[in-house]
Amino acid sequence: MNRKSRITKAALGLLVGSTMTLGAGLLPAQAQSGATNKIMLVFDSSGSMRKKVEGRSRMASAKQAVSQVMGTLDGNTEIGLVAYGHRRGKDCSDMQVVAEPALGQGGAIARAVDNMSPLGETPIADAVRMAAEVAAYDELPATVVLVTDGEESCGGDPCALADELEQKGQDFTAHVIGFGYGDGQVAGAACLAEKTGGQYIAAADADQLASALVQTVSAPVAPTGVSFASDDFDGESLGESWTVVNPDPESYVVEDGVLLAATSGFSYLGRNKKMPNNVFTWNGDLPSGDFDMAVDFKAEFAQSTKAIAEVGLYTDQKNAVVASLWRSGTSNNGMFIQVMATQNGKNKEARLRVATGSCCPRAFNMDEVLKQMEDKGGRLILQRRGRKMAARLELNGWTPNDKSPSTFITDEVLVLRPKGKPAIFGGSWGGNQVNIVYFDRFEIKTFE
Repeated sequence: MNRKSRITKAALGLLVGSTMTLGAGLLPAQAQSGATNKIMLVFDSSGSMRKKVEGRSRMASAKQAVSQVMGTLDGNTEIGLVAYGHRRGKDCSDMQVVAEPALGQGGAIARAVDNMSPLGETPIADAVRMAAEVAAYDELPATVVLVTDGEESCGGDPCALADELEQKGQDFTAHVIGFGYGDGQVAGAACLAEKTGGQYIAAADADQLASALVQTVSAPVAPTGVSFASDDFDGESLGESWTVVNPDPESYVVEDGVLLAATSGFSYLGRNKKMPNNVFTWNGDLPSGDFDMAVDFKAEFAQSTKAIAEVGLYTDQKNAVVASLWRSGTSNNGMFIQVMATQNGKNKEARLRVATGSCCPRAFNMDEVLKQMEDKGGRLILQRRGRKMAARLELNGWTPNDKSPSTFITDEVLVLRPKGKPAIFGGSWGGNQVNIVYFDRFEIKTFE
C-alpha cells in the first residue's frame, strides 16, 4: 500500500466526522558580467509569417518585438542569431548564422531581422542544432531561444534533437516561443523546451512576443539556489517550526511524512473577507534577498470544483503575497496558477492557464489532468527576484497534454516590501466542498 493510501484510510474517519464543522488563489536570472553563457536567437522567417493577426502580418509584429527587446539588452549579454526561410522559398537548407554570439550586438540583430522577408520552409531541428553548435553547447553553458509560428516542415525531429542536446550539452537549455497560436502550442517545438528544462511560451501578438523574449533572452539561466530551510513533515505532528492560524484540528493531520489538509470554505490566502481555517505558518526566518519558497504536493482536485493549493507570505487576509494553483470547475473547468500580492486589502495579480476542460477548443482531458495531479502532483513556488515576485508550477514528470510543458510561470508583480511569515494552505475557495491536498515537503532556497 502506498503512502497516500495509508494516510487516506487513517484520516477517513476524522474527515467524515468533521463534515459539519468543515461546512460551517522562470524568472530569468540576469546575465552576469564575464559569464560564458551564450544565447542564440533562432528566428522563423518562413512563408507562414506572412499570415495576418488582427490585420497585421506576423512578420511585422515579430520585427517590432525583436527591435523592442534587443534595444534593451545590457552589455553583458552575449547573443547571436540564426535565421531560416529568409532568402529562398521551398528550400529546407535555407538556414544562416547571421551573427555569432557576442557582447553588445542586440541592435545589429534587430536590424538584421528588420531586413528579412518571410519566404521559405521551417527546418526547426536543423536550425536549432546549428545554433547550439555555434554556441559551443558541448563545451559551455548555452541557451537557444526559438521563435516559430509553425511546426517542423523539413523532416527533422525536434524531440529527438532535444534528447541529444540535453545529453551532450554542458548546460544546454532551449526556450520556445510559439507565435501566432494564442493559447495553443506548437507540439514538436514545445518538446525542445520540455526536454531541456526550458520554457514554452505562447504569444498571440507583438506585445506578448516582446514579453516572452524578455523572459527568455534577457536571462537564460535559472540559478541553482541553496537550501535555506526545509521540512519533510516527518513525525506525528507539525512540531515547533509551525503555527496553525485559525486551526480546525479535525481537518488536517500529519502522518507518514505528509501533511494532509482537507479544508473547505469560501476563502484563500489574501482574500479580503473571511479567513480560511488551517493556515500553516513557518516560524523560522525569511531570507533578505532572492528566494524560492516551494512546496511539493499532490492534490485531489477532482473532489472540489473550487480547489486550491497555496504557498506564500502571510500576515493576515489584507496582507499576503501568494502563489496559488487553483481550479474553477464550473463553466470553464479550468486550472490556473496565479501570483497575488494583497497589501492593505488591495490586490495585484498575474495569472496563467495550466489546462482548460470545457470552454475554448477542447485540448485537454481534464479527468486525466486531475488524475495526474492526484497521482504525481508537482512543486508550487513563490519566487522573488529583486522587487518582483512570480508564481511557478513544476509538474512531477507529467504534462497537461502532449502539447504542454511541465513548467509554468506567471508574469511578475512588483512588491516593494514583502512582509509576512512563510505559509502554506490547501483547501477549497468556494462552497462547502472538501479538497484534499498532500503536502510532502516545504523548502526555501536562497540565491546570490
